Amino acid sequence: FRYYQKLIQLRKENKVIQEGTFRQLLEDHTSVFAFQRTLGTEDVVVLANFYGNEAEITLDLTGYEMALSNIGRTDSDITVLKPYEAAVLIRR
Repeated sequence: FRYYQKLIQLRKENKVIQEGTFRQLLEDHTSVFAFQRTLGTEDVVVLANFYGNEAEITLDLTGYEMALSNIGRTDSDITVLKPYEAAVLIRR
C-alpha cells in the first residue's frame, strides 16, 4: 500500500510524469517495459520487469537518481532487473 502512496505522491510532485513527452525504450525487450518522459530539462525513466526471471537491460542511466523502487533499490546503476521489479528514475 505504501508503495502506491509513494507512486501517487511522485506523480503529483513531478510535472514531467504528468505532462512530459512519452518515448518507449527497449522496444524489442521481451520481458521489460521501459519508457521515458521528458519535459524541459527534466526526464524520468520507468522500468518494469513483468516476468518471474531476472532481465538484463542496457540503458545509459548516467545522471539519474532512484526516485522509487518496489524492492527498495537505492542505486540507479541498473543492469539487471529482478523478477517483477519496477523502478522510477529521475534526472533534473
